[in-house]
Amino acid sequence: MIQRLIKLSARSVLLVKGPASVKCAGSVSVLGMDACTKEVTVRAGKMLPFEASRSSQVKIKFGSGGNYKVVGESKVGVSIWKEVANRITLQNKPIRIMILGATDTGKSTLATYLSNIASANKLKVSIVDGDVGQSDLAPPGCIGASMIKEEFLDLRDISAEYSSFIGAISPRGIEKLVINGIKNIADRLSAKSDICIINTDGYIDEHGIDYKIELAKALKPDLIVYIGNLANARKLFDEFKSKFLHVDAPERVSKTHYEREERRLEQYHKFVGEGSEITFAVKNKKFGFMGKIYDNIILAKGLIQLKSITFPIRFLKGMFVGLSARNEVKGFGIVTKVADNKITVKTQYEGEFDTIILSTIRLSRDMRREYQLPLVVNWNNWSKWSALS
Repeated sequence: MIQRLIKLSARSVLLVKGPASVKCAGSVSVLGMDACTKEVTVRAGKMLPFEASRSSQVKIKFGSGGNYKVVGESKVGVSIWKEVANRITLQNKPIRIMILGATDTGKSTLATYLSNIASANKLKVSIVDGDVGQSDLAPPGCIGASMIKEEFLDLRDISAEYSSFIGAISPRGIEKLVINGIKNIADRLSAKSDICIINTDGYIDEHGIDYKIELAKALKPDLIVYIGNLANARKLFDEFKSKFLHVDAPERVSKTHYEREERRLEQYHKFVGEGSEITFAVKNKKFGFMGKIYDNIILAKGLIQLKSITFPIRFLKGMFVGLSARNEVKGFGIVTKVADNKITVKTQYEGEFDTIILSTIRLSRDMRREYQLPLVVNWNNWSKWSALS
């Protein structure tokens, strides 16, 4: 563990990359919160901006991989997002905000900051996490959402009240399914909120911008905030000029493929890791896959059949699944055994469920490795579904 004592001058910003713990004395804020009232934990791979309004002192303890940098506020920190904050606090009606940008441009950080600002102004806030690859509110392959009851610094500290099980960690090929999932949850929460913040994934290359345009058409946001290089989003800007706001990206913290997988594995552990095994007969459950529900599943001759869809039974072992009751996702699990027309699932969920939702995600038994099952899915054109054995 490395320790540093840092003196900050007024209007300077301390960027801290985790894993780290931070204690502040003086006048320091982080994402709209007072950072001097308690010790702040920065998770591994995450960066937080600590901003001093006058001379202050900060004590940092770093774990392996943690570091820090002091810069001027004109380059980073929430000052680059003040216009967005002003737009939401000046509104006199419920609004829906959609946050867009490439990978690692600070979308989750901006969502956190806006939530804290809105909460400080006594507004009812909800957040929808539509990033199925790096979900913070829900496990990977899912959309999570919740009403926000207090200030926070990390979306992973919020428990999802609503989840939609997509079953893949990328929206490519299943854009319509993801759009429907985000819209359904956003509609549900917007009715309870003064401000509904929709955070999205970093898919903007290839057909990503077209996907985001269709998502925006479905959501009908009052404000679209695009973070980063506007050259990548001209088509989006042209479509939504009147509600489009472009802001700079803060100091960028790019994550490696390994770090992204590690973050997903942390989420699987969080939602499944300490669970116990339950076994149920296949004939007693319905099965879901990529937005469709099937009344039964046939296990025979080493194959699984859902009507016209067929793939090897071995694909089930280690599959990450959702557990649903009356069309509501209640819990998550991992298939540990398939035998004698029975399926065993490890899960933290202890209640009843009528549907098991399948995915293209497979985990090792110790949950230290993640694999993508060779199921080729194009939800936008269902006839192109296939399984590669």
